Amino acid sequence: ILCQEWVDAIPAETFLSQCSEQEKIEFSDLISLFYFDSIFELGLIHTDPNPGNFGVILHEKGIKLVIFDFGSVYQISEKEKFALWGLIQNQIHPKWNDMYFLSQLGFDVETLSKIEGKLSAYLSVLLEPFLEQSRYDLSRWNRKERCNDIMGPNKFQFMISAPANFFSVMRAFQGLFH
Repeated sequence: ILCQEWVDAIPAETFLSQCSEQEKIEFSDLISLFYFDSIFELGLIHTDPNPGNFGVILHEKGIKLVIFDFGSVYQISEKEKFALWGLIQNQIHPKWNDMYFLSQLGFDVETLSKIEGKLSAYLSVLLEPFLEQSRYDLSRWNRKERCNDIMGPNKFQFMISAPANFFSVMRAFQGLFH
């Protein structure tokens, strides 16, 4: 059931353009916590994370995050949660073959096999913000440029091998970081 209720909140862009550095950090923490909890505890991914879908309510103890338009979601299965978590952990402490986790996410292994030797480096760049033990400075990520350098002429091979539902997940993460 999709319910709609107006919540009087400051739009995220307005808030972020006027707030202190500490409030920006608090906002960033709340967004990150929202995504990790919704993915790994609720099994839901908000697939339209544009600034218009987030707001802030100020109160004496800090800020509260408001999520608008939670109608565009992807329900992630337990198998997909495990695979996504496995991919992240495997970039930190490589123990397993990334192909296994990607296959559990529905990627076409035969198509991926053409870039298997580059996957570890590619995934390390894609997942880099999740690999840091502390805050990640997005200004140093240069994801697109670095991924193109790794993949060269095969830069679309990863996306070609992805299942259709993966594009909703990618949209969610790209929106989160922009």
